[in-house]
Amino acid sequence: MAGGIESVFLVNANVWCWSLLNYLPEHERFKFRPPTNKTAEEVWQETTEFLMEAWEHLFITDFSFHSLGIILFRVGKHDLLIKFAEQLKDKIVRLDSGDFRHVVEVAQRFGLNFDDAYQYVAAEKHDLVIVSFDPDFDRTDIGRLTPDQALK
Repeated sequence: MAGGIESVFLVNANVWCWSLLNYLPEHERFKFRPPTNKTAEEVWQETTEFLMEAWEHLFITDFSFHSLGIILFRVGKHDLLIKFAEQLKDKIVRLDSGDFRHVVEVAQRFGLNFDDAYQYVAAEKHDLVIVSFDPDFDRTDIGRLTPDQALK
């Protein structure tokens, strides 16, 4: 693959949210807590670099996209949601109704909540590597990478 990137990624909502940080009003920014040992600025830079460099190799679930939509609507950034929808139109992966039994099984097996189990099953189904700041994926057999790790 070009640029030395050898995987195809499923980017979790928390990574996308960090990329939106500069578009959010101050009262929304406080909701984002950087991972241990990093500042918010460092996480934003890491996220931005990853999304730019890995763009051709990344996907998002419909669940994560809808989560971004909720945030952007809440802060009145409708134009940004439309821009994201246009940019991501060929990068959205979905689960079918038949996949939800597996979502429940995964949630119970690894102690995940619904959204994490959804991401896990989507990654497994589409053979994608999860990129997330959420350490809950570390309890699973497929794990996750941070944006920095994904670029290395």
